Amino acid sequence: MQRAASCSRRLLGRRTRSFERAFTSSSSVQLTRDGRRVVLGIESSCDDSCAAICVAPTTYGEDIISASSERLRNSDGEAELVSSIVLKQDHSLTSGIQPLIAANSHAASLPHAIVAALREAKSKGFIASITSPVEIDAIAVTQGPGMGASLASGLGLSKMLSALWERPLVYTHHMAAHALTPFLRTTTTTTARPHAPTLAFPFLTLLLSGGHTLLVLCRGPRSFKILATTNDDSIGDAFDKVSRGLKIDVDWASTSPGAALEAFVTQRTEGGEQETEDKTASKRWSLPVPLKNKPEFSYSGLKSAVQRQIEELERVHEGQIPDSDRRSLARAFQLAAFAQLESKIRMNLSSEKQGEAIKALVVSGGVASNEVLRKRLRGCLDDMGRGDVELHFPPISLCTDNAAMIAHAALLDYQTTFDLTRSPRAKWSLEDL
Repeated sequence: MQRAASCSRRLLGRRTRSFERAFTSSSSVQLTRDGRRVVLGIESSCDDSCAAICVAPTTYGEDIISASSERLRNSDGEAELVSSIVLKQDHSLTSGIQPLIAANSHAASLPHAIVAALREAKSKGFIASITSPVEIDAIAVTQGPGMGASLASGLGLSKMLSALWERPLVYTHHMAAHALTPFLRTTTTTTARPHAPTLAFPFLTLLLSGGHTLLVLCRGPRSFKILATTNDDSIGDAFDKVSRGLKIDVDWASTSPGAALEAFVTQRTEGGEQETEDKTASKRWSLPVPLKNKPEFSYSGLKSAVQRQIEELERVHEGQIPDSDRRSLARAFQLAAFAQLESKIRMNLSSEKQGEAIKALVVSGGVASNEVLRKRLRGCLDDMGRGDVELHFPPISLCTDNAAMIAHAALLDYQTTFDLTRSPRAKWSLEDL
């Protein structure tokens, strides 16, 4: 504590941007003089080792919840992303994620990610020391859902730093963080008009990843109602499996099989040809779009239907499927996968109970980076006559797993604790927050 106090006194005499610290001898929680919190986020729910630092005013969550956009604009009240580090794993040898290998990789990579995030924050004047960053007010960490061993890696490091730095923890829900990312408005893109109103509760959110396919009504940072989910495969898993089935090349260091499929489909396709090729592919392959007008997603049947087509093509072409057929089938799969999402949006936005009250649709998770999906959803809303509904997407870098969303979610719902006994929650419903 004496060392921390000494660091505090040195920092009080130093001007690092506007982040001079206001300390009291009776409190271990230290805030910026201008009323902003600094949070370190750590994310390890799957295979990406992530660390980030975000800052926001102490009133940030209150202002967002009360939809006080005028107050936010007048008080410089936005959250700011200081640094975000994502270290990806190479799965080229296993052609997929292996839980034990992923956990071991986190043990090697997370310390480097954390140091890199702290180093960048120091270079920008937000902290004065990497080894003793007294400016940090809390450590946010993903508690779940995800792969248990991977989650444990992030939790273990976060608890160690909490004890070492005497800073509280904020245990965060991975999917809730995805849903709330668009409030990080300094880095958010939107298809709305340039001066559209600030995103406010309530809104619908599509959470689309390798582990989840959810349509959720979000009423607040801890208030979620699941309107539709999948009881079999997720949309992200279907994209990855179909990509591998079609033998699409993947650069594991920078992308995923699903993203590689999207790039493969759009190769050498001009804008004017897109609609024609979409119609041709859909008609040729006639892939299923199940559970129409039902509050449920299903991707196992679609994945199996594509696999049968691949096997038939391999038989006809003796194992060497022409690129034109591979691309056409991938295109048809992509459209069928998105048709389910469009169907559920139509169901819920046409509902008399909640449809008229919803003015925003947030789409987050790895699949949200797909440009075809973004165009299809905007077209779906316009065809419904719901041009009043704004589409919000995080930037591509924040669609896939990252720690910026974890730190940001903590700033939005600042529930701190020094409890080090909490365990990973591999299964954790949004409705149980």
